Amino acid sequence: MLKIANKINLIGSVLDIGLNAGEYLFIDHCYVAYSFSLEKLSFSFSKRIFKNNARQHQYSKAPACSKDGYMIIPSVSKAIAGVYKIEGEKISLSARLNWHRAFVSVSKFSEDGQYFATGGEDGRAFIYSHLSAKLHTILPRRSDYISSIAFGGYSKIIAYASYDLSLSVYDFELDKALNLIKTSSVIEDMVFFDKDEKIFYACKNGETGILNIKNDQKTLKERLEFWPTKIMLDASENYVYIGTRKNILHVYSLHNDTMPLKIELTNPGITCIKQYDNLIFICFSNGSIQVIDTLHEVDRFLELLNHQDFEGAKSFAEQNNILLKTLDIYNDVKNAQWQHTLNNINQLLLDEEYNMALEKAVPYFEDSKKEEEVKDYVLKKTCLREFLTAFEKKNYSKAYALAAENPNIKNLSEYKKMEEDFETSYNETLETLVQDPAGGKKFIKERLKRFEGIPEKKLIITALLRYYDEFLLSEKYAKEQNYHEYFLLARRYPFIRSARSYQKIYLTCEQVLRQVQNLIASRDYEQAKTKMKFLSNIGIFSDFINRSKNFLDNVENFLFYCTRKNYKKCYEILDICPEMTSLREYIELDKDILKIFYEAKLSAQKGNTKETYKHLKVFFSIESWKNKTDMIMKIAYLYEMQKMLDDNITQIDWDLSINAYVQRYGRDDEIKSFCSVREDFRELLKDANVAYTTTEPEKLEHLESIIFMKEIDLAKS
Repeated sequence: MLKIANKINLIGSVLDIGLNAGEYLFIDHCYVAYSFSLEKLSFSFSKRIFKNNARQHQYSKAPACSKDGYMIIPSVSKAIAGVYKIEGEKISLSARLNWHRAFVSVSKFSEDGQYFATGGEDGRAFIYSHLSAKLHTILPRRSDYISSIAFGGYSKIIAYASYDLSLSVYDFELDKALNLIKTSSVIEDMVFFDKDEKIFYACKNGETGILNIKNDQKTLKERLEFWPTKIMLDASENYVYIGTRKNILHVYSLHNDTMPLKIELTNPGITCIKQYDNLIFICFSNGSIQVIDTLHEVDRFLELLNHQDFEGAKSFAEQNNILLKTLDIYNDVKNAQWQHTLNNINQLLLDEEYNMALEKAVPYFEDSKKEEEVKDYVLKKTCLREFLTAFEKKNYSKAYALAAENPNIKNLSEYKKMEEDFETSYNETLETLVQDPAGGKKFIKERLKRFEGIPEKKLIITALLRYYDEFLLSEKYAKEQNYHEYFLLARRYPFIRSARSYQKIYLTCEQVLRQVQNLIASRDYEQAKTKMKFLSNIGIFSDFINRSKNFLDNVENFLFYCTRKNYKKCYEILDICPEMTSLREYIELDKDILKIFYEAKLSAQKGNTKETYKHLKVFFSIESWKNKTDMIMKIAYLYEMQKMLDDNITQIDWDLSINAYVQRYGRDDEIKSFCSVREDFRELLKDANVAYTTTEPEKLEHLESIIFMKEIDLAKS
């Protein structure tokens, strides 16, 4: 069961929750904004923003609430969204967002409150600076509605999904697209986890997926019976709560890839789910809100776990507060007890006490992997007995064959003892060969005879017999410390890697490798170069040697240019030696650069293009920052043109100005939005595509101003 601490009943279904001066901020599908005190169990504010507009859908993601009293409230009748602020008993319009050309379908505030984003039915998505509500960046357009948006926890990365069955990931610190994958059905909601390196998402048809952003790997499984609505990453970041349109709440374990909890709720249709401290707010389509206390009865629960009473703690949680099962300590105790229980189950199976074995296993069946493990043992009970009998009789051929058919056997200590026996026998054989090369082959056959019937061991033994002379040669190289030739031989004849000499030499080289790493870290570069000579002729470490040499060859120049803030030279070196990014000088340099870009973005949002240009001109020729500088200059141009238009300055040559923009960015949605306000602008835009189609835009230089003034005819004046 869930412990419902409080209930709140409204008419409209709450679509998002935020915070407002110590109270909770709600916005429902009827455009009513509320400020609610949980302590007083009363509303301090309630007002409907739009009175005559059609209501939002009950499961809409269009409105959003911040943690500082702001709300984004789009209308379903216009392609405009308002940013509102509650202050005391009043609500005011803080900004009007009019960059979309169709209705806003989703909006979201970042966790740290620096940004918010909107996505629309026009397939466009924008990120704004929160308090100023000015464009921060423009995301690549999709071909259909935006269905979901999620910010990374560090406010450097964003993901947005579309009805075109795509998921896009974008680094908005660098203004760089990272990933674009296809999904089997529309993504309803998603969250970042694992230091913003992965995304968990839930799709309309019940699939859930995980995208690894770094390596672009993805997994997708059909898990959900019902249409998912909203999902939430819990405070521990170990679980994802998945709300559905039915009365079912799923709890998914990110670390175990299991769905340990499926909770039946009193109401259907989750429209919003948010966690604040130990409280979870679950909002339903009928307007009710349930406040769940995740730590209800936690003291008694922990007392049971501290006494290693897993079964008692499990039963207690199921009767009093099912969410206690999501605590780390519960899983730690369960896993620790499981190993002991599994040993008992194995013995009971051997004694043919199947009912008792099942009885001991049942409490652990909430973990599907443990249930499968027990089923596997039960199904293979005959095989398990045969294996142990073969082991006791030293019939290793049969024992290994049974283990090959039933991989679970490899977890048993008896199997590990067989592996240790072979390793010991093999190494003793190799040592004897070095001392007595003449009688070597005969000794190999006698000493390792009992392993010849094991296919994988036979391969090793056969290789040793076939390449007996090569093995002796490798030992000669080892004794002479001719590691270059030794590793070349081991590469040609892999069985040599099983020798103790190989392990010893490899360990020696690894120690030198770590010494080089430590010397580089402590900036003793000359000593690092000296130590590295030891590894220079050993091909197996060539990648490390090349990277370290590259670093040492370039580090002095890099530090020189860093101190002089010669950004272009620094990035030329970074292109050939990315390892420099670990240096504290680079970290400080990067901070300086991001500060410059921040100042440039502020200037751009004011339409102060000359000041923006001044900040960024040193970065225009640096490829790593091209996307960023292009985007900031684009924003500067847009706001500069809007500012000139608002000021009604008559001497502007709009033909040249619009052409100059199109030459750089094409006839994109933003310039179309700007030109849509005047008929003459729309005509100018139609004719402004010639330069863009005949010139590569990346080769055009940025301008200090996109505004061109008309030439004055002095003769007439």
